[in-house]
Amino acid sequence: MTRESWEDGCHVQFALTFQDLFLQLGLSVNPALGKWSLPWQRMINIDRWQAPLPQSWIDGQSELQKQILERERELNMTPVLPAFAGHVPSDLEQAVPGIRTSKVNRWCNFDEKYRCTYLNPSDPIFARIQKDFLEEQTKMYGTNHIYGVDLFNEVSPPSWEPDSLAKISAGVYQSLASVDPEAVWLQMAWLFISNKKAWTQERIKAYLTAVPQGKMIMLDYECDYTEIWRMTEHFYGHKFIWCYLGNFGGMTEIEGDYKHNAKLIAGAKKEGGQEFVGIGSTLEGFGVNEPIYEALLTQAWDTGIGFDAYIDNIADRHLGRVDANYRAFWHTMVDKVCTTHTSTGAAGIINAHPNLEGEWNWTTELRKGYDIKNLDEALAILEKVEGSSNYLKFDLANTCRQSIRNNALAVRKRFSDAYKAGNRDEMVAASQEFLGMCDKMVVELKKCHDFSLDDWIRDARAWGTTEEEKDYFEMNARTIITVWGDTYRLTDYANRDYDGLVETFYKVRWQKFFDAVLAAYDAGEPFVNMKGPNIPKDKTKEECERAMKYDAEIWDFEKKWAHIK
Repeated sequence: MTRESWEDGCHVQFALTFQDLFLQLGLSVNPALGKWSLPWQRMINIDRWQAPLPQSWIDGQSELQKQILERERELNMTPVLPAFAGHVPSDLEQAVPGIRTSKVNRWCNFDEKYRCTYLNPSDPIFARIQKDFLEEQTKMYGTNHIYGVDLFNEVSPPSWEPDSLAKISAGVYQSLASVDPEAVWLQMAWLFISNKKAWTQERIKAYLTAVPQGKMIMLDYECDYTEIWRMTEHFYGHKFIWCYLGNFGGMTEIEGDYKHNAKLIAGAKKEGGQEFVGIGSTLEGFGVNEPIYEALLTQAWDTGIGFDAYIDNIADRHLGRVDANYRAFWHTMVDKVCTTHTSTGAAGIINAHPNLEGEWNWTTELRKGYDIKNLDEALAILEKVEGSSNYLKFDLANTCRQSIRNNALAVRKRFSDAYKAGNRDEMVAASQEFLGMCDKMVVELKKCHDFSLDDWIRDARAWGTTEEEKDYFEMNARTIITVWGDTYRLTDYANRDYDGLVETFYKVRWQKFFDAVLAAYDAGEPFVNMKGPNIPKDKTKEECERAMKYDAEIWDFEKKWAHIK
């Protein structure tokens, strides 16, 4: 097939054949794509994962989308729909000789076969696909003229030359405007945060200013950590929304800084100029730390309520009445516990891949931005509150399980110190105490259905229309909260304190770890502290044999738990 014949007669067929471009439209499905990878596929991170998505799910999503859009418009909200971002099947390179495609770099150690193929916007086929995509989407869902296109999210563009970056962004916008003259491009600014060294001001400016002013809105993605608008002259004249991320992967760590957020938003209101057009949240999981998002988004309006009074208001509404202890609990949390911005690997030691010291992987960062005694102080106040509201039950379970995960780190240290000292009895005592803390956490989690693995899996299985489909959705649900893929690099990224997960996954890993270390000790062999599956530079493969064998067994256990085929 020549380029000319393809362009003349096959562009509609392409739109329906290369199904990954139209997943969100509900048209069909890429036979090698799994449900949880969809956002990363659209952002050109990963080409595919687990096959196939059932057609029943796609049809269901299409109907659900229509209901959501109808309700949003009834409420005078402005929906944002996707547009074509350039991710195409690799087969297109063979189907259309001379097409301008390139491979993005591998993302998060996923295998070479998962690398995405990127179609350069300067290729005429890009505009043809965009036209087919938007016309079909508009036919199904209508349009409010704002389109989400997120390029180069944690991957590199084909070229870092400023002129090339400008041509790419200009090409994307032109492909939108040629179909919808009112089109406004919405893009998140995470790419500038995730690769700060590469995205110099010269490159950012070239990329942004190639799009006409008034035709782009930037989501300043993690403003509590880095306010890109301050570094880029207000995104070089483009409108922006000040966003709080606050949660990576749906992790259940209590974190976030109420006061710091309020200070930053006040600064944006004062200094953001006409480009500052809103406040938003870019969280990666719902049902976690809800009050901090509530407090944040309330600041979009001038309520006349001072900060301290608002914190009192949270307590009053959670209980249904005024209670001095409940108010004191919330002020203690805000003043002494919720005092740092969110970290990408916020976790407790119970949820982390077991090792003797430090962190095994970046996905489970064990540091706390506060003295853990402060949380225990808040818990002691909370336990004095009487009531039966669901919010109170949640706050009790949430704070109790956070206290347990905080204090478990010292017990892991006791075990490691005993190992170094050659004190086997203390190793056994510390390991038993640690496993007992896992059991205590489960007791607390059972008190609140928000921390239920059964609910998580039940909701996933409910999407299936057959047992095979239900099993498929359960595999995806299990995968995302554990291994996340077929490479260790993202293991535990979405770790959570769930009843059902703690006792069947996290506790089992720690039991196996303690057994392995004790077996190595009894055999007179070393058990090396590992960081990821790599041999430490100052160690030999022979010295690491026990630890490497353990890690291999754990990886096998994790994949089986997730039901990965």
